[in-house]
Amino acid sequence: MTTTLRADMEAAYAGVRVREVRQVVDPARASVAPRPRLRRARGGMGSTTHPRRRTPMPYEALTSTLYTTAATAKGGRGGHVRSEDGVLDLELGKPGSKANPKANPETLFAAGYAACFGNAILSIGQAQGLDVSESTVTAEVSLGNTETGVGLAVAITAHLPGLDQQVAQKVVEAAHERCPYSKATRGNIDVTVSVG
Repeated sequence: MTTTLRADMEAAYAGVRVREVRQVVDPARASVAPRPRLRRARGGMGSTTHPRRRTPMPYEALTSTLYTTAATAKGGRGGHVRSEDGVLDLELGKPGSKANPKANPETLFAAGYAACFGNAILSIGQAQGLDVSESTVTAEVSLGNTETGVGLAVAITAHLPGLDQQVAQKVVEAAHERCPYSKATRGNIDVTVSVG
């Protein structure tokens, strides 16, 4: 079963969820079990993760475009990437090089995810009257082998100084629901979220 979700991003960032839901039954997947809910990760205090899933994720289409950008890469992982506005203009290198470290796709993904997640925390903090201005987010992106080839996993650690642990955990969990990067990866890869 697949679910189509359409959300107004501006309303979502204001804390209001406006969605039009339509369910379509795919006979080939009719026997697939429903998607499991967010669960606590083993061994990580205050962390949450999405378990491995084989069920399709809800599709969420843009109802309006807030921003569009583009970047062009040449030469793959050992090549060059440049954004259309020229702000990003980098030589790329293979991951893990200690002798000559350079940015790679995982570095760029980690930076984007951390910044986006941090913005979701700021948005939620503002809506709830909480001072999260000193919060930081670290996204640790791992590249590794999977059953079908190569894939990614992400561990998000958020630091929210001055907030009680339980309040901080709720803010981070809410940010994980709201962050566009979290939405895009949900059910596709393992993502853990914790309060540091």
